[in-house]
Amino acid sequence: MGSIVLPAISKQTATMIFLHGLGDSGASWAEILPSFIPSYVKLVLPHAPIRPVTLNQGVQMPAWFDILPLDQPKDSRGIKHAANSIIDMIQKEIKAGIPGSRLLLGGFSQGGALALYTGLTGPIKLGGILGLSTWLPLQKEITWDNIQKPQVFQCHGDQDQMISILRATKTAKILKTNLPSFTFKVYPGLNHSISSAEEVNDIVDFIERALPPIPTSKL
Repeated sequence: MGSIVLPAISKQTATMIFLHGLGDSGASWAEILPSFIPSYVKLVLPHAPIRPVTLNQGVQMPAWFDILPLDQPKDSRGIKHAANSIIDMIQKEIKAGIPGSRLLLGGFSQGGALALYTGLTGPIKLGGILGLSTWLPLQKEITWDNIQKPQVFQCHGDQDQMISILRATKTAKILKTNLPSFTFKVYPGLNHSISSAEEVNDIVDFIERALPPIPTSKL
């Protein structure tokens, strides 16, 4: 799996891994996210593999896992395989000296779905999870008593035509029930994008809360 890696501008003390949406690549977010993160955060933007997507008539495109019609079983195997790939990336950062508490996993749309699933069900408690215009897959397969419980911020536009606000709200309800530190925020008039200035400000604030600066005396 290829990635765009943007080193921290100052001494690195944290890493953010961000997963793009269906049909996209990490390159799109390399133009957006650097202005969102503190100077001490390294940014990793993986590219999803090219694969056929059932919901799009089998057209090959970048996808973390297959997307099937809502009335069909989900791509459980594909989601878990993708999650393992992201866990490998997380473990690579830990081996390089960045603890799990200084790692933030985020994503948009399908990438957000993978970020939520991986961050909750993986073996490492992260500093935070950021889910933008997304949902949580495989909810019925998750053993909720054994999940990781980092702080989670879920954002959604009430005019999203790709991932309905109803679907997002269902995800928020189950996360609120099972997580001690969870925030769900809905942005009026926002579609399937991050074009809201309010949302951008909230994202920046969340990243800084999840990955606060380390006092110079402790570096």
